[in-house]
Amino acid sequence: MYIVNYKQFLLEFSKNDPFPELTWNKKGKNAIFLFGFPGAGKSHFTENVLLPKLNNYKIFDPDKMMLLFHKAFKKGILKSKKGRETFTEEEKLKKVDKIKDTFAKLSAEYKIDVHISDDEIKDIIDNNIFYEDAYVVLDKNIRNFLAENRKADLVYDTTGNDYDRIETYTNMCKDYGYNIIFIKVRSSVKSAVQGNLARKRKVQPDYQLSSIERSEELEQFYLDLEPDAYYIYERDINALFKFDGSDLRLQKDRLIKNG
Repeated sequence: MYIVNYKQFLLEFSKNDPFPELTWNKKGKNAIFLFGFPGAGKSHFTENVLLPKLNNYKIFDPDKMMLLFHKAFKKGILKSKKGRETFTEEEKLKKVDKIKDTFAKLSAEYKIDVHISDDEIKDIIDNNIFYEDAYVVLDKNIRNFLAENRKADLVYDTTGNDYDRIETYTNMCKDYGYNIIFIKVRSSVKSAVQGNLARKRKVQPDYQLSSIERSEELEQFYLDLEPDAYYIYERDINALFKFDGSDLRLQKDRLIKNG
């Protein structure tokens, strides 16, 4: 088995480069769509693997936009509740009970120690409130970025579970002459659950599990969007794969043997 040794390949720009498309296009015209369900390890992959490969880039992240809206609302900067998901206290208590039950099931199934209080669960609920207007602002920012024709790579960080949105942005980027690269970060359910528990901004476990299922369903369908390259990074075994036609194959010629 060939395993990616990232410490070596971050400085490698030869034929052994796992992401040759990034080095072929040096004019800042790569549109990189990074997929991965919550807790899969996307943030670590982005910071330690992807971004060191790029010169100039702009990251668009729906989750961070939601968090900005939430912070603005809590500080009173955003006063309108329009486009904001809200719960009554009774509804919130029911959600707390449901989340506790899900965490208990995950703990039993995957032998994971879950120590979380009701107040911490309420924080999870509060920090994951959906703001519809956040997507409106994000969409406007992406369109402005493309229209300005900046010499910078576009990175769209998402679960990848909204096919229609990904299709729209992929076609837009193609129209502006961008090289389209899909990268999906995978992990086991156990690793994802543990990763979520270690995050500062945890997602609700039911949402995480449904996101994992949706992510698996859509994986092959993104081939229909005809990206210039489509990679899969398996976090648990630290290996990189690439779609070759409709088949997923380990790219031995693109990987560096570990050690």
